[in-house]
Amino acid sequence: RWTFPLEVTTKVKRARPGIVTHRCQSLNRSDNSLQHGVKTTSPARTLLDIAPRLTPKQLTRTVNSALREHQVRPDALKDVIERNRFERGATLLTPFLDLPGRNPTNSHFEDDFLPFLAQHGLPTPLTNVYVNGRQVDVYFPDHNLIIELDGWAFHKDRRAFEDDRERDAHQLAHGIRTLRITAERFRADRDRELARLQTIIDEAGA
Repeated sequence: RWTFPLEVTTKVKRARPGIVTHRCQSLNRSDNSLQHGVKTTSPARTLLDIAPRLTPKQLTRTVNSALREHQVRPDALKDVIERNRFERGATLLTPFLDLPGRNPTNSHFEDDFLPFLAQHGLPTPLTNVYVNGRQVDVYFPDHNLIIELDGWAFHKDRRAFEDDRERDAHQLAHGIRTLRITAERFRADRDRELARLQTIIDEAGA
């Protein structure tokens, strides 16, 4: 599916009716890709180009999805940023590099939850890591606490219902508690969720 007007990035100045052209002297071979026989910009270069057009939430979800689905490699993203460090897109993409313990997020809920923790001075967790053989959303290793961020779309059937409780029991058997926060509760009353989470973390760290 093509969205018009088409846009073309090139090293030389060109003009074609119905086509938006962008002149870029920093293009090199690593910025090229091939899609269905058509030469395109690479995924990393495309993220650099579109970053200034996206809202912060859109950019966060776009970059995390691209990294998680292996459409773009972290080293390719780092390379395109370093070669174009004075472009606004590079500035916007830099925060997505080199975050210890921070794997790409899976959802808008996760995108919102991590800044929420930082905003209120809560410890920085590991994200989407494996704990006792199971991948978890958020993990506080110093507090033996897992937080699962549950959206209805992924937890609404019986199989998911049973699996969630099996996962919680599995972690508890290893001495790790699980706190489940639903997207609905988080949207409805963040202050209540914050107070409850703060109490749990304080008690665990005592």
